[in-house]
Amino acid sequence: MHQKAYEKYAWLILFGVVLVLGVRFFLFIVSGVLGGELRPDSQAVEDLTGMTWNELLALNSGLSDFYGWLEREISIIYISFIALMAIVIAVPYRKGHRWSWYAMWILPLFAVAITIHGGLVTGFSIAVIIQTVVLLFLILLGIILPYRKFFPSK
Repeated sequence: MHQKAYEKYAWLILFGVVLVLGVRFFLFIVSGVLGGELRPDSQAVEDLTGMTWNELLALNSGLSDFYGWLEREISIIYISFIALMAIVIAVPYRKGHRWSWYAMWILPLFAVAITIHGGLVTGFSIAVIIQTVVLLFLILLGIILPYRKFFPSK
């Protein structure tokens, strides 16, 4: 069966997306290890606790270290998920295994989840929303373009 180029190479779109996400989270972890200070959005902290970030730090000076550690741990979980998705994309999705097409639908949910997490931590901005829309567009493009590869017409 002759495949169209967009069916044959659509997996590269998804692979590129997860690769970029993996690098992003890896750099986030490295920046924390190298001493970069992680600060949550002041308004988000105040909404959640009723106190400003500086007031919380005055109560417990180790809170900043704990917060940085927690964010890096979450990033490690994200990287683990991304690595698993990269393997699924590179092998069964590329080969056209139907179950992998269904599995890829977790990626849009993941994109929304990391946006919500990031928005709660650093605040929602127009840049975050634009990044999410672009990310969702690329993910959906990578899933929908090869539809006929996974579900050929009879």
